[in-house]
Amino acid sequence: MSFRANRLPELGDLSFEAHASKDGVIAALVCSLGGTVFGYDLGALSAASQNLRSEFSLGPSAFGLTISCSLWGTVLGSMVAGYLAIYLGRRGLIASCALVYAIASATFAFVDTAEWGLVLALRFLCGVAIGGFTVGCPLYLAEIAPGEWRDCFVSLFQVQIGVGVVMGFTLGYIFANLVPVAIYWRACFGFGLILPLLFLLFPNQIPEEMTSFNCKDSNIKSHRAPVVQRQTGRYLTL
Repeated sequence: MSFRANRLPELGDLSFEAHASKDGVIAALVCSLGGTVFGYDLGALSAASQNLRSEFSLGPSAFGLTISCSLWGTVLGSMVAGYLAIYLGRRGLIASCALVYAIASATFAFVDTAEWGLVLALRFLCGVAIGGFTVGCPLYLAEIAPGEWRDCFVSLFQVQIGVGVVMGFTLGYIFANLVPVAIYWRACFGFGLILPLLFLLFPNQIPEEMTSFNCKDSNIKSHRAPVVQRQTGRYLTL
């Protein structure tokens, strides 16, 4: 059995000079808020875990299930996100995830979630939304980025995860000194409503046409960067 090595296209192979436009950078920043939601959820969960445990008198097994429930949702969300991106589009997937996370966070913030089962269900929904973010946001960022800026654009998602974690721990410390102990965990989770709302309030900043930022000349906006079909060695266009 023999394998034929395929040459990946070089940046110089493209027929245009790529530039990161102002609109492209704004779209990347807004889209990368999905990473901020992911990071904030991790920080908020860590901050609220002990208060959540005492509120529902959770034993070791129930506590472990409560903490891991969102992670199971993330696994499911990331598994189906690729298919949803095909049918809903990249922007549709990210917007759907933002809406699901916003609804779950709003329920934590404004509804008396006294039932442990409801808490599990809401945390699972948060995880599903995060799973969609982890697929949809880097995918969209990679597609809107000009070739020479692609690394920087995609890394925004990872940067925002770190920002979100710091934000979650910081707000957890602030809430510990401001809100009653009985609603501390609800405040931590409920504040997560703000981040997806920012995305939902500015949908026009993320266009559905991913290639519109890939070139400087508007006459060649329809250019698609070539990719390699490894099975046949032929170039495809996206």
